[in-house]
Amino acid sequence: NDWNLVIAAYNCGPGNVNKAIRRSGGKTDYWSIYPYLPRETRGYVPAFIAVNYVMSYYCDHNICPLETNIPVNTDTIQVNQRLHFKQITEICNIGIEELESLNPQYKKDIIPGGKTYNLRLPYEQLSAFIDKQDTIYTHREKELFNNRTTVTASTRNPRSASSGGTTYTSADGVTYHKIKNGETLSVIAKRYRVSVNDL
Repeated sequence: NDWNLVIAAYNCGPGNVNKAIRRSGGKTDYWSIYPYLPRETRGYVPAFIAVNYVMSYYCDHNICPLETNIPVNTDTIQVNQRLHFKQITEICNIGIEELESLNPQYKKDIIPGGKTYNLRLPYEQLSAFIDKQDTIYTHREKELFNNRTTVTASTRNPRSASSGGTTYTSADGVTYHKIKNGETLSVIAKRYRVSVNDL
């Protein structure tokens, strides 16, 4: 009838609890067999008690849960074309901060394209994205992407071509550089005659 013993048995197995009971001289309460339990279990049960205490009495210790604006229902869609968050937010009427918080893996609010990437959206906006997908991809595309510096094969410095990593150009004309062990961003930027921020 001791829940602490049940939790201990869950953690280390009933055989170990029975051994601890025998070593304690037949005592059957958790705190009496505590010294005879495996070390992990000696920490597991008090941690379980502490978590339950905090869940019940958090207000007494000024631990207050924060409200979150992240929607409870989200879904993931796969995209394989280059996409800027502004294209999505302006067509689907989603806040940019919300989109950024749902997709923190994308730096500078851009999904690079060229292969399949996951995009997490509020569930209510998923059908809007699917219905307006063609419009989203073309919306402000030139404005959002033409102002960005891309390293192309024509800007490559031929004198250093053999000294660095592998370079290849995708079907859409963007040049990618596979970093060689020991290369730094400043070396790569110098090779392509761009700033480190442009990479």
